[in-house]
Amino acid sequence: MRFRYQHGPLLAVFLCWLPAYSLGQEAEVSLQEIRVLGDRLDHLLANSPAPTLVYGKNYFQSFEPQAVGDMLKRISGIAFTGDIGEFEAPQLRGLGSQYTQVLINGERIPGTSGDRTVLVDRIPAELIERIELVRSPTPDMDSQGIGGTLNLVLKDAASLQGTDWRLGGLYYPEMSSSPQGSAAITHGVKRGAWSYLVAANLQERLNPKTKHEKVFSGAGSLMRLTSAEDLRDSTDSALSTTIAYDLGDKAAFNFSLAYLDNQLNEDELIEILDGDIQADETAIEHRDINQRRLEFGMQYSRQLQHDMRLQLNMSGSRFDDDSNEQEAVLEEGLELLQLQQLTTVDDHEVQLTGSLSWQLASSHVLEVGAGISREDRDSRQTLLELEADELVDTSPGSSFSRVEETRAHAYLMDVWTLSSSATLEYGLRAEDTGLSQLGNDGKARESQLEFNPSAHLLYRVGDTGEFRASLARTLRRPGFGEIIPFSNRDTPDEDQVTVGNPGLQPEYAWGLDIGYAHRSRGNGGNLGVNLFYRKIEDKIELTRIGDDLFTPLNIGTGRTWGMELDFALPFTFINWPEVGVIGNYVWIDSRIKDPFSGQNRQFNLQPNYIANIDLFHELPALGLSHGLSWQKQGDVREFQTDEIKSVRYGSNLQYFIEKRLGTDLTIRLSVNNMLDARKREQGSLYQGLADLMGGVVDEVVLEREHGEPVFFLTIRGSF
Repeated sequence: MRFRYQHGPLLAVFLCWLPAYSLGQEAEVSLQEIRVLGDRLDHLLANSPAPTLVYGKNYFQSFEPQAVGDMLKRISGIAFTGDIGEFEAPQLRGLGSQYTQVLINGERIPGTSGDRTVLVDRIPAELIERIELVRSPTPDMDSQGIGGTLNLVLKDAASLQGTDWRLGGLYYPEMSSSPQGSAAITHGVKRGAWSYLVAANLQERLNPKTKHEKVFSGAGSLMRLTSAEDLRDSTDSALSTTIAYDLGDKAAFNFSLAYLDNQLNEDELIEILDGDIQADETAIEHRDINQRRLEFGMQYSRQLQHDMRLQLNMSGSRFDDDSNEQEAVLEEGLELLQLQQLTTVDDHEVQLTGSLSWQLASSHVLEVGAGISREDRDSRQTLLELEADELVDTSPGSSFSRVEETRAHAYLMDVWTLSSSATLEYGLRAEDTGLSQLGNDGKARESQLEFNPSAHLLYRVGDTGEFRASLARTLRRPGFGEIIPFSNRDTPDEDQVTVGNPGLQPEYAWGLDIGYAHRSRGNGGNLGVNLFYRKIEDKIELTRIGDDLFTPLNIGTGRTWGMELDFALPFTFINWPEVGVIGNYVWIDSRIKDPFSGQNRQFNLQPNYIANIDLFHELPALGLSHGLSWQKQGDVREFQTDEIKSVRYGSNLQYFIEKRLGTDLTIRLSVNNMLDARKREQGSLYQGLADLMGGVVDEVVLEREHGEPVFFLTIRGSF
């Protein structure tokens, strides 16, 4: 019964595709583009040997995503393991977010959190032109990203001529608050060789959650009962501009600038009852976070000769984060502050790169490139705790840290056209990384030189099939927060503390991808299958080193593998071309030896499957469209020495309906979390290794969390 519930919709769609394959073979279709119902499914497979999927803005727009995280939850193989309704840290192929590299316009950006993770829910969706999913990197890309790379391409001067605008409001039916507003405008102009674009966005969002926790002894008696009401209130504003100068094949210049400001307030009211269901304590937790990000980039390209081209790039970023976290208790209606933690982060980075490519003979295109970058990250943490009725500074000695990272790289890449149906892209990338740490505890410096080869083969099978095979060496550098010896509260869970490890080493991985994509002629649909394998050395995992005290450690060699399925199907085989379905399914597994128990287990927080299915229906005579989007991921487990936690996420269902008023105006209503998705957690705690191996449980923690549906009404127009 469980298999039928979780996987039945996917199996039904897959079986339906088979007759479509044989019945839709008449008209010609572009090998690169997958189009169902016009631009509704703006999804294409890049015409390159490296396995790359490209999702245009129209692929996402129907369901009116607020942030990039809302967009990514529908992309193949991306999981999220945070709180309900929060799509912050993408996990490609179910690996931790640290294994997913996020770029903006092909350039690295500072991570929002200390582990280099870019929290994508802080980036407004209205700024995005398309998203590129690179499953295996090429030599001209940074080798970071064992799980894969997400390149967020911002709207530029070439993407729009005229003005697009949007007004909207989010309504939370279970809350008494007024609707949250949203507004965006994009304006583009072209004058001869010059063009420019300006985009602005302002939006308000809420994420209310309810949490319940029960703690039982190993004998089954209730020890503690906790209920919490959590409300996250955020305001995002963004402004971006692009200026381009194009002289055709001779030369081109592009300048881009983007500024993002995120204001987040989170309040949590916690009521704690003892085992006799008597009031024990009422607590309040409050967080204020202010994050600002500035990104700029300049690109210049010039045709030096008929078969030679020069490309120069300069980019930079600045990221500031100020947070204020407070804990208080309620006594006789008064809020008494118990603890306050102040954290500031100042991160800035500059990158310079250049490349030269030229046609070498008739079948080779050779490219050489080099670059250098410098990133500085200053972090300061102040901890105030209540002692003798006053707040006292109890910050550890490592309350200040400066990390300086200098990288230099060079690469050589050749694109070899073996025949009219086969292309081989291969090369070698050398990366030298120098890391310097300075803090109250002293300073340390280290440097590493790595050589990362890669090769990608594309073989076209007839007019409708493409076979790809890729081999690449990638790495994962430790995050700054993982090596800075700060104490991070409520991490990985409430009332727990994580301390950075300055001796942490990078992870390295060999990866293999083998895939085949088939597109039916006409509008008969498509099917793509990809197999992947990663061998990861010196894998980093969070490890318990004391009571509620954790630190990241290199725990050994692990392996992960799986299968990725992507499909699109218009119902033309039953003469119903106004209906189409698109989806993806990823099956994942992994193995690593647990350093505490010595037993083989799966990677922490990696689901065994990720599934997405979208259904669209056009009603041209009425000017109406509507559709559904369903997302589900498998259970995850987390092993923390003598604690084993399992987490189950409920399905998410979205719906939209839109009415087109002429060609330039659309009214759309979308609903998110229609199933009132829930997160269920169970943690089993053991007293040491002997009890763990013997299955003697000391304590059981059950936690339930759920969100609520959200309605979003928008009006879009252009002129």
